[in-house]
Amino acid sequence: RSIANWLLRRRQLSPFGACVNRRGGASAALLTDESAPERHSLDRHVGLLYRPEEADWQAVTRHFCRPELVRLFDTLGQRALMVRRPALEIGERLAGHAGDGRPCLRFVLYGRRGSGKSLQMGHVAAACRRRGWLLVTVHNAHLWMRHSRELHESAHRPGMFDTAGYGCIWLRHFYAMNQEILPGLRVTKELSWNAKESTPAGSSWKEVIDYALARPRYSCAAVQFLIDEIKLGSVPMPTLVCFEVANCLWWHRSGIKNDAIRRTPLQGEEPPWRADITAKQLTLLDAFKQLLDSDWNNGAAVMSVSPQGALFDRLREWMPRKLLGDEGFAYLDPFVPVYVEPYGPAEMSNMLNWYTESGWLTSEAAATDAGRAELAFLSDGNAGELLRIAGEW
Repeated sequence: RSIANWLLRRRQLSPFGACVNRRGGASAALLTDESAPERHSLDRHVGLLYRPEEADWQAVTRHFCRPELVRLFDTLGQRALMVRRPALEIGERLAGHAGDGRPCLRFVLYGRRGSGKSLQMGHVAAACRRRGWLLVTVHNAHLWMRHSRELHESAHRPGMFDTAGYGCIWLRHFYAMNQEILPGLRVTKELSWNAKESTPAGSSWKEVIDYALARPRYSCAAVQFLIDEIKLGSVPMPTLVCFEVANCLWWHRSGIKNDAIRRTPLQGEEPPWRADITAKQLTLLDAFKQLLDSDWNNGAAVMSVSPQGALFDRLREWMPRKLLGDEGFAYLDPFVPVYVEPYGPAEMSNMLNWYTESGWLTSEAAATDAGRAELAFLSDGNAGELLRIAGEW
């Protein structure tokens, strides 16, 4: 508290001077009545809170939120998300990019862990969904490299491996997010599943998904078929690809083991031994990696990089060059880097006001100038840290 008081006395040097109410106590949180994310603008809504519509929340936004944030909203019985500059800048660029026939436009969100990269991606995804875009979103792919689900050798891509469990989970998620437009989309070529079964050209995407869910062994092949259709340009609407923790695609080792992979034993190594399966050998990850390339049109890709998907020697890094490595950086180049910075003074003040109004901040000290300055100092403007610290006060 002594540090916070010193910051208040040195108001000309303190970034928290504009964060607190000089009369003592918290003021009202600033919310906008505009709940449609595609209507938010840089000159009117930056730093304000908005309440996402129920349809947008259930279909899109909640998938980009931390589990503890979802539980908080359920506990409080209300939701409020902040409109921030990174999402609006990407949204404005995508509004002018749709349907122009240019190659896939790629953005990479970066920042310290907990800064809100996923929430910015969710804001962009919700806005594009309301504009009629097809959404392809991938969450928690870095966990696919640590835990295998029904791992087996791929029948369609020799030398690679399918994770049927994750394939089924993603197909259900993809259908729930795009269920209004999927029945109208058709495959342009025959899809051969095995020697006896195939899906004829002209079938709907929903039929392909239903077939794969009924036969989980072909779930990863179905994902590859759908991605091939997107890259061929058979989708009439623009496509938005959102990939969280994209740096996991360039892992050279993992926690997945397979006895079928044989290598020369190291000196002094005793059997039995098993070799790692890399990201390049998983058909599901390789299929999504193809969508992050720029060799297709009428779409965009928004990615984030995070220490969550880093190897053990890069857990403290947060810059794209370090997290992606040489191979990943070269694969995505050129891309537009978008920095998700910590909360500014106005954003911090508004967030603290909402936490107080909603009952998440109940301590009397949190309503004082010194208490609010201490919260801003301890969290360092980090959204995730502020959520955690506020819950402990």
